[in-house]
Amino acid sequence: MPDPVRGPVVTRIYQLRAVDRLSYDSIADRLNTDPATNPVPEPVDPRAVGRWTGSAVREILCNPNALIPLSVDGMIVASSMTLLADSRAGRSGGVLPWTLLAAGSAASLVANVAAAEPTAYGRVIAAWPSFALIGAYELLMRQIRSQATAADHATACATTAGSDLAPSPPAQVRR
Repeated sequence: MPDPVRGPVVTRIYQLRAVDRLSYDSIADRLNTDPATNPVPEPVDPRAVGRWTGSAVREILCNPNALIPLSVDGMIVASSMTLLADSRAGRSGGVLPWTLLAAGSAASLVANVAAAEPTAYGRVIAAWPSFALIGAYELLMRQIRSQATAADHATACATTAGSDLAPSPPAQVRR
C-alpha cells in the first residue's frame, strides 16, 4: 500500500527527473528546500542523515518496485483500449487483450490485498482500488461506445438521406 506521506514525494521526484530533466543532486537540493513537504528518506549514505542526497534520489528512481503498479494499470488500460478499438471496428476482441485484461486485473487485486493490513476490513479496503479502476474504466468505455454508435448511425442516416435527394456528380478524369 502506498505511503500517503512519502508517495507524493516519489511522484515529485519522477516529475523533476522526467519532465524538468534535473540531475539527482538538483532534485535533492529542491527537496531539501521544504523538508516538511518532502520528508527525508532512510539514509543511503550514513553521512547524509536528515537531508536528501543525490544517491537517495537515485535509489528511488532505480527501484523497480515503483514501476510495477504503473505496468499493471497500464496493461489494463492498453488492453481495454484495444478491446474498444476492435469493438468500434466491428471485430471481436481476440484472446490476447482479454487475457491481458484479466491478468492485469488479477495482478492488481492480488498485489493490493497482499500489501493490506491482515484484517478482513483492511483487505476489502485494499481490494477496492482494483475494482474501482476496472469498473470506472468500463463505464467510460461504454459511454464512448454508445456515443460512437450514435454518431455512426447519424452519419449513415445522413448519407442515405442525401443520396436519395440528388444524383452524385460524375467523376472527373484528369489527363
